[in-house]
Amino acid sequence: MSSSASIARNVVAALALVTQATARLALDSSSNVAVYWGQNSINQASGPNAQQRLVDYCANTNIDVIPLAFLYQMTTGTGGEPVINFANQASDCQIFAGTNLLDCPTIGADITTCQQQYGKTILLSIGGATYTEGGFTSSAQAISMADQLWELFGPVAGGTPTTTSTSSATSFSTTTTSTSSTTSTTSTTSALSTPTSTSSPFTSSSGFISSTSRSGRTTSEPSKSTSLSTLLLTRTVPVTTFSTRLTTLFFTATLTSIPSSIFASPTTTTTPLPLLNDTLTLPSYVNSTFTNATIANTTITNSVINNSIITNSTINNSVFINSTITNSIFINSTIINPQISDSTLAKRQSAVLRPFGSAAIDGFDLDIETVATNMVPFAQRLRELMDADTTKQRYLTAAPQCVYPDVANSALLSSTVHLDAIFVQFYNNPCGVQAFVPGAATQEAFNFAAWDTWAKTVSANPAIKVLLGVPGGPSAAGLGYVDASTLAGIISYCKSFSSFGGVMMWDASQALANGGFLADVKSALVGSATRMMIRGMSWR
Repeated sequence: MSSSASIARNVVAALALVTQATARLALDSSSNVAVYWGQNSINQASGPNAQQRLVDYCANTNIDVIPLAFLYQMTTGTGGEPVINFANQASDCQIFAGTNLLDCPTIGADITTCQQQYGKTILLSIGGATYTEGGFTSSAQAISMADQLWELFGPVAGGTPTTTSTSSATSFSTTTTSTSSTTSTTSTTSALSTPTSTSSPFTSSSGFISSTSRSGRTTSEPSKSTSLSTLLLTRTVPVTTFSTRLTTLFFTATLTSIPSSIFASPTTTTTPLPLLNDTLTLPSYVNSTFTNATIANTTITNSVINNSIITNSTINNSVFINSTITNSIFINSTIINPQISDSTLAKRQSAVLRPFGSAAIDGFDLDIETVATNMVPFAQRLRELMDADTTKQRYLTAAPQCVYPDVANSALLSSTVHLDAIFVQFYNNPCGVQAFVPGAATQEAFNFAAWDTWAKTVSANPAIKVLLGVPGGPSAAGLGYVDASTLAGIISYCKSFSSFGGVMMWDASQALANGGFLADVKSALVGSATRMMIRGMSWR
């Protein structure tokens, strides 16, 4: 005769097979199971317990949501690109040239299978314990990074994915495509070639790609009134992105009409001048004319800009009246208080780097574990971008520590940002599941009740779901692991709160190596439905 636990697991499996095609993060359910994948926390390099391909976990009917862990660098990645890491599952990935951004077509294919065949919700988790950037220097930089991440991991739009990647950053080709209502031009440029002529890949259009400064870099050096009459492009080293940004260019510049106070002698000089992602020789340009110039990380005020590439720059209070801005790219730049009239602006559309190819994630998870600034505008922009996409429902979640309020996420959790769910980490903390007292009417240390109160009285979304975060195995956390039988009692207690949305586990490698733990947890979550079915069936 089967044990009651075994019967329950069989019923859960049967129910899951019936509903497999629609498994997802259900915001009206208290039985969601979210399992982080990507970090192989069981720390086994091979064998059945080592972290397997993403699709293998998607096939598991006890899992509904899989956050991919982690994207752990946003603003400090090489070539201006973010950095992702998936431990042993990155072995099939390449690296986009000039960056540390992984190109993972196998994971991309798995994401599509997980969504279309198994109905799973796939999130990209940002942060983790190794995230140390501390957020963003400005709200503009935060918004720009949200735009960039949506471009890299959201649905394909405004171009085609770039699939060329290499482990070496010394030589590669990029393809740039520009479109207008009547023309389409494609050009290919070797990253180490010396162009003999300037062939513009841009067409005039009334449209304009407007974005905000990614780096947020400013300078306090005194303004210098100069004229940069000639800037000769002699060589490029890896141009890593031809989307709405450009990175890592080096130039030789001829500077003229520069006050002698800047250079002792001569006043006209030719010298290698790094202008991108580096300290600028002339960091502030006021009342200047730029022709055929490339400027980056610079404040430009009251200037006329022609045939120019403007990268990671802030254009402050600039007046463009009866002017033509020709063949110019405004890349990740903030346009502050502009006056633009009777002007022709260039518009550009081109290929982008996409780590998962054409696959698009279902949303983002913010696992920020140290204090980070400007996370609210970052999260709000992600929310806006996802809500604007009407093709499918997308989700924004966060993973705070159980200590309330969570210092690292206090600004976000008290803001007007609409989160769909939070995966509260009830482990490695004194408020974790190990502090639960069975049978106690009031829990003194285990504080799920505090998070239920937050959900109903503080959260911008009063219908938000709070998932109980637990270790998936004995070695998954330093504190907080309890066996499935003990956890079932805690789940029963949490079900008394209407905000309860299910269980989150860290991580997939631990949970699947832990015998029937995952199945037993799912059984505890759907226990009421299971008991109803058992009463109506005859089991032998």
